[in-house]
Amino acid sequence: MRKNILLTALLIFCAQSAFAKACVFDKVDIEYNEDGTHDIDVISKVRTAYPAILFEAFIQHIGKFDPKICEKAIYKKKFKVKITGEMFTAFYTSEDECDGGNAMGVIVVGDLPDKEKAIAYIDDSAAYCLP
Repeated sequence: MRKNILLTALLIFCAQSAFAKACVFDKVDIEYNEDGTHDIDVISKVRTAYPAILFEAFIQHIGKFDPKICEKAIYKKKFKVKITGEMFTAFYTSEDECDGGNAMGVIVVGDLPDKEKAIAYIDDSAAYCLP
């Protein structure tokens, strides 16, 4: 009986831990337009400096960009995911001469280009959870 209680408690804890670490972006449409989508509300969108350290940390997912060419092609978009109420910030490319016509970037928790707070990457305007 005691073993069953401990096993049940352990299973509940593991399930909660797995759920807490789940990434919402595998279920959310992150189509980058001015107003948002049925899944997100855009809070703000501004041009920002090229986030070299952030982009270099995720070259395997978003590719490599020339900072000089992309210097004026980066946007910082703050948004809220409607289904969870969570706030995130996307740093992404927006000019064809920089990205070849495919918006690429990284989504972070918070509003700074901090590679330690990256949760997802953007590839051709679609968001994917980081492994």
